[in-house]
Amino acid sequence: MIKKWDEQELEILYNCVKNGLSYPDICLKLKSNERSESQCKEMYQSVNWNEFFNKKKEVININQRKWTDVEKKTLHDLKTKTTLSYEDIGKKLHRSSRSVSDMFKKTDWKVFFKNFKSNKESNISKQLIQDIYIDNLTKALIEISRHDIKRLRKVTKQYFLQNTILPSKTLPISFLELKHKAIYELEQIGFSFPSSKVLGKGTYIIVGDTHGKHTRSGMFKLINNLAKHINAKKIIHIGHFIDDDNDYNYNWDKTENLCIIAKEEELKFLAKAHLRHEIVRNEILLGDHLSIQNQDLITDYAQTALWHGITPEYFELSTITNLHRHEFNTRCTEEGAFSYVASPGCLCEKHIVYTIKQQDFTDGRTVKQTFPTGYKKYRRMKHMYKTWQQGCVVVEVDSDGNAYVNMCRIQQTSKGYTTSYFDKIITENEILNPDDKTLIISDLHVDYHDENILDIEEQIASEYKPNTLINLGDITENKPINHHEFQKAGSTHIEQSLLKQSATNNFILNRTSKWANKMILLIGNHERFYEDYYNKNPQFTEILNFKFINGVSDLDIEIIDLKKMKKHGNANYIHGDLLLIGQKGESKLDKLFRTYGRNTVMGHCHYASCRFDCYTVSLSGKLDLEYNETNASSWSQGCATCNTFEDLAFISNILIIGNKTQINNKVFKPQHTNSWKIPSFTAKIQFDFER
Repeated sequence: MIKKWDEQELEILYNCVKNGLSYPDICLKLKSNERSESQCKEMYQSVNWNEFFNKKKEVININQRKWTDVEKKTLHDLKTKTTLSYEDIGKKLHRSSRSVSDMFKKTDWKVFFKNFKSNKESNISKQLIQDIYIDNLTKALIEISRHDIKRLRKVTKQYFLQNTILPSKTLPISFLELKHKAIYELEQIGFSFPSSKVLGKGTYIIVGDTHGKHTRSGMFKLINNLAKHINAKKIIHIGHFIDDDNDYNYNWDKTENLCIIAKEEELKFLAKAHLRHEIVRNEILLGDHLSIQNQDLITDYAQTALWHGITPEYFELSTITNLHRHEFNTRCTEEGAFSYVASPGCLCEKHIVYTIKQQDFTDGRTVKQTFPTGYKKYRRMKHMYKTWQQGCVVVEVDSDGNAYVNMCRIQQTSKGYTTSYFDKIITENEILNPDDKTLIISDLHVDYHDENILDIEEQIASEYKPNTLINLGDITENKPINHHEFQKAGSTHIEQSLLKQSATNNFILNRTSKWANKMILLIGNHERFYEDYYNKNPQFTEILNFKFINGVSDLDIEIIDLKKMKKHGNANYIHGDLLLIGQKGESKLDKLFRTYGRNTVMGHCHYASCRFDCYTVSLSGKLDLEYNETNASSWSQGCATCNTFEDLAFISNILIIGNKTQINNKVFKPQHTNSWKIPSFTAKIQFDFER
């Protein structure tokens, strides 16, 4: 967005052109990187210079005009009998605030009123005082209606008089006129926009923090291309819509179906802009349980994790809110409920507002120009904005009012701004196939696996068609040789069959390995129970080897040892039981980022989250593993995808809520759960001897 020209810049432009300077030299004279040669030329040709200088003369003449006694009396009344500022008084007297201030301070009012004759007084002062009285009544009516136009329309004259303290019960104007003035005032500051809105079935894109001119045109091409690809019903904007010059990005004019959830300080500017887009003041509800709204608890440059600040006492429902980082986390809720908090990230580039400041010293003449680089807090922001992330959130709402969230990170490729949704790469102008597709599952905890979840994940795999399936570990619960079970029983006497456990592991590994061309399995801490047992009983070392005991030696599965990291494509995969001792961070994701860097994915936690481009993946096992708390939990079920394009990883969790999910405009529910029941089996050991 082009910064507005101020009066000083226009005068410099005029004088430079008249003095014969070239437009490149004029750009240097203006000392602004935001003024191009073409902008300077276009502005010079478009301005009516006669009108410009005539207006300037009028302002000078007004301030040089001699003060009459009546004007002085009016000035005194307005300053002593009202709470108006010098600037407001200046507007009423058609003088500058400086002229008004100087006159009030330098006038000896005792002498003035001694010489002032009452017959010189006109109705001007009385009328202004009455206008101010009406203004105060208007403000009172707005306060009584709580800044709500709907409430204001219902307020009666009797109710208004009962709830205000007035010198008399008569009004200087009719109550209907007073109402019209109040409605007009609310419209001027944007309070005519609805407070909230409910949206139903459909696909929505949530974006955040454009900051006016600080968002590139390519970003809008990407968002519009994504909207077209997924047939988005609306694009919902949260966070900063305008910049510090109170300008919005003109690219929004080309965007269809935009709905803006305005920050309160931006409302009056949006009202004056007369945008054709929908504007909501507080909240949009998607479906029955997802709230989209702005927050002011965490500032733009703070590093606080989203879920540490956006808590249920402030935001009760599942919430998507503004934050310049791309974050997601499930909340701890009571059994049967599910809640999460997310932020899309920003659309703008990383920036600091470089506004020139002026400090006026006491003599009223010395002016010192200072710049943000001279202030520590601005220099600090250069470090803090490095964690800003560009992204968006796609939400699909079904006919039952359920909202399914998909986090879409935005990165720059050779195709410009690029994101990914399900099985596609979306660029500014194209819809492409990824270079590589990976489906990620975790924590099946056989034989506590959830047949409904596995059935849905198999359908997703069939639709997604991954090149690689990565299982992040804890494939088996391993109760028959679990040392925790031994401690509870007081012996190794466990009423569960190790052979049946192994057969179930074999059945599921065999079936899931067919979901992709390649399968990678990370050993988790539950697979470690084999090792714990044979370390104490070495005679079982060969028998309790993972591949042998589960009969998967012939399956083409790459197995990664416990506590080892697997790098695949441009992402790192770990099970997640590493303690990361000595690493700093308020969450496991912070520690992962500082240890392994971006695009690190782990299981083990049993819930979905993302922060600093690191991810945890939900479990595919049951939510009740018989040793966890089910009455209050943050555990979630689901899987994740990783699309690779030009060596960049686009990772996103897929949440399965109540045995159902929706993504890519397709609903996935259990269809063939009986096929996941383990059939009867026989087992045999076969020895192959070398000859």
